[in-house]
Amino acid sequence: MCEIETDPPIQQIIDRALVPFFLEFSQNHDNSALQVEAVTIIEKIVIYGSSDHRSYLIQADIAPTFIQLLASTFNEDIISQVSCVLGHLAGDCVEFRDILITEGALPSLLQVAERYKDQSQGKITMIQNISFAISCLFHCERPFPQITSPLSDVLRQFLLTSEDTQTLSFICWTLYYIVEELTSREEDEYDLTEAEEGFILILMEPITIQRFIELLTATTTTPAVPNDLSLIIQPILKILGLIGGRDLLILERMIELNL
Repeated sequence: MCEIETDPPIQQIIDRALVPFFLEFSQNHDNSALQVEAVTIIEKIVIYGSSDHRSYLIQADIAPTFIQLLASTFNEDIISQVSCVLGHLAGDCVEFRDILITEGALPSLLQVAERYKDQSQGKITMIQNISFAISCLFHCERPFPQITSPLSDVLRQFLLTSEDTQTLSFICWTLYYIVEELTSREEDEYDLTEAEEGFILILMEPITIQRFIELLTATTTTPAVPNDLSLIIQPILKILGLIGGRDLLILERMIELNL
């Protein structure tokens, strides 16, 4: 994911105080070539750098800068790179994840994802990186970002339409992180919001359950599974385990398949 072949001289870039210039160049919509180069350099620092290097970027206000960039560009290469950066920052630690949430990373990612719900449009790597970034926002300790109808709609659409293993893996793990949180709240007798109840109901829809079963069947009955669908077995089984107790029909279907 987000692989870059060259290893940049990260500390030299930081020591020479070049990062603020690259962040400024990343906002230059009048010069797309310069913009892409600047974003690429920042992406390399995030991927190849240490947690201290990523902390430096956070202090340099990369969060609001890149979230604004994500919301203002239609360049698919930049969308892909910025999503990759946000995902790696969110996955570094809870502190960085919380900063991104506060700055509005999730609504910006969902706004972009909404454009590409028909995944025949858009580069596969971009869709993967958007899914990766959304997943990383839910992968750390609680509290999670707010569960909203747009989030549920995007995750549902990507689940039902994607044929890419990486995208499906990120989406399925995101669904699991959220449903685990919501079911644990119910056990503690906390009331769920309308959007949170709606999220659970979407997972229990026949079309959603059928999609889970199709993917599981493909991984267990096909000798050579195309595109390595085995990557998604674990999150799907975890999801079905959590929601199976809510609906006897789901539980019966799982038993029929020896899940």
